[in-house]
Amino acid sequence: MFTRPFRSVSDCFRKVFLTSFVFFLIQPAFADYPPPGIDKMGAEVQMVVQDPNGGTVQITLSGQALVQRNPGEGPSNTPPIPVELLELNLTGNNPNGGGLLRLRESPTLQSSGKLTQLSPGQEMMMDSFFDIFVEIDAGGSLPPLHNEAPARVNDLTDTESIPFTSLMPDDGSSTPQDTYNPFGSGPVDIPLLGPDGTPSGWRIRLFRIIFWPWVDCYFTLCTLFIQPLIPEIQPTTAVLQGDTRVIRSSCLVSQGPPPNPHTITTELHALNLQSPNGVRLRESPTKGSPGRLQSNTGDFPVQSFFDVFFEVSLEGYPSGLINKDPAHLQCGVVPEIPYQNITHNLAQVPIPLYSKDNPNGDPVALVQQMNYTFVRPIFWWFPWWSIYIIKLNPFCIPIPYIPFTLFANAIGQSVIGTGQTDTRGVLDFMNLEQGKYAVEEQLLPEYDPVTPPVQEVDLSSISYAPDFYRGFGGEFPCAGIDNCRWALAVRSRDRETKSPMSPSMEQLKFDVPLPQTSTEMGGWKSRPRCWPWS
Repeated sequence: MFTRPFRSVSDCFRKVFLTSFVFFLIQPAFADYPPPGIDKMGAEVQMVVQDPNGGTVQITLSGQALVQRNPGEGPSNTPPIPVELLELNLTGNNPNGGGLLRLRESPTLQSSGKLTQLSPGQEMMMDSFFDIFVEIDAGGSLPPLHNEAPARVNDLTDTESIPFTSLMPDDGSSTPQDTYNPFGSGPVDIPLLGPDGTPSGWRIRLFRIIFWPWVDCYFTLCTLFIQPLIPEIQPTTAVLQGDTRVIRSSCLVSQGPPPNPHTITTELHALNLQSPNGVRLRESPTKGSPGRLQSNTGDFPVQSFFDVFFEVSLEGYPSGLINKDPAHLQCGVVPEIPYQNITHNLAQVPIPLYSKDNPNGDPVALVQQMNYTFVRPIFWWFPWWSIYIIKLNPFCIPIPYIPFTLFANAIGQSVIGTGQTDTRGVLDFMNLEQGKYAVEEQLLPEYDPVTPPVQEVDLSSISYAPDFYRGFGGEFPCAGIDNCRWALAVRSRDRETKSPMSPSMEQLKFDVPLPQTSTEMGGWKSRPRCWPWS
């Protein structure tokens, strides 16, 4: 299935403006929670809808969401934190007669919610909810429908990070299945109203939404110098290495009129580094380490920084060391995402370290130097990749039995596999290692190519993205994101009078009438594989 390309941020219904600002050096400001801001993420909605005759259908739609986090109502921006779903722009298959189904957040009713801290001392363990109002467009098979009674959705697992995931800050063992935090309504009975506000007979019986922030995993190096303040600790210089995850919203979003910046919300997560001399650096299990990518133009390069809370283990000192003030790591120029050999340096020294067994006592050591380098992206629970091909006609009806050939590096080199689309219009070349590939569509008789039926796929440097929207419509100005499309092909009823197709696929599919010729369209994408596609 395809999603309609997400509109530019300037098209948002309210509160979002594309601007620029005067470039400045970022200063420490976050502590435990990120400041107010707007996050753009992938989203998926699953609904059970009851028709006027009492029958039910399940609908799945996917696309993009904007979530605004307002200032926290507690001291120093702490929870409860009011939030609002500014925009949903989702599409899916219409189970009633085919075609596209579109869902958007109501332009007139606010879909507000709140993040609430669950347990004192567990800063990033939160309960969260939204009261959601939507409009549903079934493409003419029904009049547009909307709800005026809110669909209250609560997180089904605790919210542990911002952007929304259910990963504990120090959890480096979870798989992608455990990452994303579903919000569900449970059984409900919410009337759907027509354009004039009268009941349509349709009702929402269940509403569920999942936000899909990006999760990148890196091989990282850290240079650390610790100065002791007590005899039990020795002066320590260590070069540590290991894995770190970064959770982030999907792309740069303006945070308001000038001088507000364009930002991507980030969180340093699950860092776990060790050195040959027995030093270990781990993420704090109770505090988040929020950060930000920040631009003065709305594009790369950007500045990057994190406010990091960690634990340090030293040989010869049985109690671990913790920092109560954030270690502010920053980098002035980041040319692309994911990071490639990007070093963040400690902006302010020293950082006092306290005994984990006596956190309210005097500091026992100082961090005098900390350089943190994201060397390269690495796999996070991904044993292999696939190239996923789907062929659909303009009504989103699958086109089966279209043959494809997969080559190593380029067309004409060794053939890795062949196959044809199934009854779902799907062909999946699986068990691929990172590398470069080429895919060729074998056009059937009576088909003429409109664009070259060959696509190159570069999987040699690609990072994790939520499975369902890799390669789908959207705005991702970040490197390492595969956003490819398959070619159009046209079969004419009369080859002598066939009409050439000039619109883009998105225009053909969503914005222009179906031409008189029999038209095919499709798309392919590469994606990490860690659980079966569904």
